Amino acid sequence: RAPRSRLSAASRLALRCAPLIALALFLLIGLAVFDDYGVSVDDGTDRWRGVVTLDYMLGGEGGFIPIDHNRFYGVAFDTALALVERVLGLEDLRSVYLARHLATHAFFLIAGFAAAALAYRMFGSRWLALFAALIFILHPRIYAHSFFNSKDAPFLSAFAISLYLIHRAFGQDRARSFALCGVSVGLLMNIRILGAILFLAVVGLLALDFARAVWAGGHILDGLRSARAKRVLANGAAFSLAAALTLYAAWPMLWDDPLAFFGGFGALANHPNPIVQLFRGELIPSADLPPYFTPFWMAITTPPMTLALAAAGVGAAVWAGVRRPLAALENSETRFRLLLVACLALPLAALAILRPNASDGWRQFYFLYAPTALLAVCGLDALIRAATSPFAARRFRLSPKRKTAIAAAICAVAALGLASTALHMARIHPHQAAYFNLFVDRDTPGRLRTQYDMDYYGASHLDGWRLLLEMYPDSPIRARSQATWAHYGRSILPKESRERIIVEDDAPDFYITNHREHALSGNLESDLFAPAIYERRVYGNVIMSVLAVNLDMVDAETAAPYRRLWDDAKSGALGEPIIRADYDVYIDGGALIYLRAPCAPRDARGLFSLTAAPVNPADAPRADARLGGLDSLTFHFSHYGVRFGDKCLIRRPLPDYPIRALTAGQYVSGESAFWEALATLPMDDAALSAYRAAYSAARGGDAGEPIARSSFD
Repeated sequence: RAPRSRLSAASRLALRCAPLIALALFLLIGLAVFDDYGVSVDDGTDRWRGVVTLDYMLGGEGGFIPIDHNRFYGVAFDTALALVERVLGLEDLRSVYLARHLATHAFFLIAGFAAAALAYRMFGSRWLALFAALIFILHPRIYAHSFFNSKDAPFLSAFAISLYLIHRAFGQDRARSFALCGVSVGLLMNIRILGAILFLAVVGLLALDFARAVWAGGHILDGLRSARAKRVLANGAAFSLAAALTLYAAWPMLWDDPLAFFGGFGALANHPNPIVQLFRGELIPSADLPPYFTPFWMAITTPPMTLALAAAGVGAAVWAGVRRPLAALENSETRFRLLLVACLALPLAALAILRPNASDGWRQFYFLYAPTALLAVCGLDALIRAATSPFAARRFRLSPKRKTAIAAAICAVAALGLASTALHMARIHPHQAAYFNLFVDRDTPGRLRTQYDMDYYGASHLDGWRLLLEMYPDSPIRARSQATWAHYGRSILPKESRERIIVEDDAPDFYITNHREHALSGNLESDLFAPAIYERRVYGNVIMSVLAVNLDMVDAETAAPYRRLWDDAKSGALGEPIIRADYDVYIDGGALIYLRAPCAPRDARGLFSLTAAPVNPADAPRADARLGGLDSLTFHFSHYGVRFGDKCLIRRPLPDYPIRALTAGQYVSGESAFWEALATLPMDDAALSAYRAAYSAARGGDAGEPIARSSFD
């Protein structure tokens, strides 16, 4: 009996400390794997923003407030990371980025503990508290982003912490609790302006409490004089003042112009650098995304069990509110669950209506996962309560043992779902950011990458750098990677490894790509015209490749087809080019581009576009291209071609629909000049018939009245 009693006490202690134990285990895991994650495309910019802001706040020479759209990105978290960097005296870039990643992940784990604390306050169950922590942390994509994304992941973390403090403030009903909640919400609004959602939510709930206090007084004047009304006003004043002061103090942009905060909503909704998104196999400009873009991404990249339980939680909360509306408004727990539903539903509705520029899946709206995870806990609780309710016991004649067994079975299914997600995360480590669930076809090799952006944040570049370092341990490595990743991506490598890497723009031997620029060029089939010496795959889909731009780095058999095409182009075996300019364009089954200008991307001649005009404009895959009847295909020579001295050779397959013409143009670096050369392709009978039909319809008036009359209609 004595040992059994001690074991029971130990079990109770373990259960009581379960969320803390889980947090400690995840922290140990994070310490073991945090250097497996690469640097994202925004890592360097975020660090720069924090450093210059910290210098500005401290009066340093290098400090300033950005004048472009970067001024509307809150700086509280990045400034804190810059302060940590300075206090610890970190100078080596590897130490700087690893410290940033570890601190961002630690903040995420703290938010997981806040979710557990909130669940315990809501349900009084330590099992559900543990479940809340696990379901919050075990989201594959968000887990990976919690290391290298210092904007969206901290905003999610701060959102979850603020939800806990909101519940705590209304539960304690003290001004100091609301003041602490205000500090949290002020920092939340700093990290992302969308944090104003929770500010408005708290103000709305306080206004409701004030109205109830006045109404309970019988007469308006009596209600206004009541102790309850005065307390609500005090709580509201403490919250609003703390939020406003925190926001102002932590955001230097507001020091000179406090009203600039409101201008940030429009600036970030209409991002000055919109990009094309690969969504459901179609390249769509970020300004033209469908209204279901964000919820669709949430649905295909969140574990199915979480989605199912969250749906159950939403249903239970809405049913409780609809069934007894007045009672729901008076019951703080029911009201808080409706608040969670509102925090999820209202932003999604606003996104569908306003349709701001969005990019990179739903990373900018990861904060929606905080109410989703908590609603999943509500859903699990609702299922257990429904299965063991007196109604269910009478209807199905359940004995107490059976009710206990049913509850245990529901919990077991939930535990298996969490375990399955954890194992899946381990299997695709460290590329959980490319996670998709079973709602999409992830079993067909190569299918996903033609439907959705995979590693859009570029963290997989680290694998490419490490591979090259292992393959060539005693020689310098001349390589480059896409855009800023050439500089930031290798920053996380040890110093001795970085010194062996020469980021070569003019004559690289290798090119590391995450295929993002490849998809954005319109080439969804990934016919990169350069041999890949290494490919990193997730679900059978390539998310990162190391290409041998210099054919001397591969064997003769691999290089032979490329050299043969080069010789054919030089000798005239391909015939006359259909376009002559700084480069020649040939038709040889596909489009073979032989470039006469250098490969250097910094050269003004290094970037050109090749545009195919389809017979039927509806064939153009890009929404903005359809308007002009064009299918825009953009190439960057050092990205796609193999190098022959200072020349590049690129092959790009033409679209499989009838083409009426090719237009070639070249962008001049730093200027708006743009020249064109046009080549009309031989058309088949079907294409000619389509043109004749369109011409007849226009002449016969079937096309309607011209919108303009001049030398053409």
